[in-house]
Amino acid sequence: MNILVEAIEMLELDLQTSATAILYTYRYQKFQTKEEIKVPLNLISAAAIFLACKQTGSKRKLRDIVNVFYYIVSNQLLEIDELFWKLRDSVVYAEYLLLRVLGFDLLPDDLIREFVYTIERKRIERTKVQMMHYYLTKLIVLQDISELRLKKDYNTIIDTCLYLVHEREQNDKILKLVSQIQ
Repeated sequence: MNILVEAIEMLELDLQTSATAILYTYRYQKFQTKEEIKVPLNLISAAAIFLACKQTGSKRKLRDIVNVFYYIVSNQLLEIDELFWKLRDSVVYAEYLLLRVLGFDLLPDDLIREFVYTIERKRIERTKVQMMHYYLTKLIVLQDISELRLKKDYNTIIDTCLYLVHEREQNDKILKLVSQIQ
């Protein structure tokens, strides 16, 4: 998941597109544990971003997505040569596979929509939004919120993320004070 989050940051994706890509990747990971089809998660993550961009209307070229993932993995720029075309074709194949796994159901779930709506409504600053997004992703991946999701208690989930961000900020302030004292 770290490579996915890094790619999202490098591509400067908006919150809804980011959350949708993470959700697609998560849904694929749940499927992958049941099936024998093994496709590298980096390819699925690239395909998830490409699909999420299409779904949410974010304009990102497949070329840019392939280049970002290649750069993250190899720390080198990718030339437009045979390797680029192979990687591009692999991401397209992964996109087809991802579409089948998702059952062509590309709508983000209610939690993602409510998360984006709450952030816009409360006008939460960007640094806090990034941390909330991080915690929401961790909660989704760890499945710590399945019972709350079933009850559609999205406000509790979002408030939990906001609380975790607040706690982290407080801890950072304390550490900063302690380091100044020493």
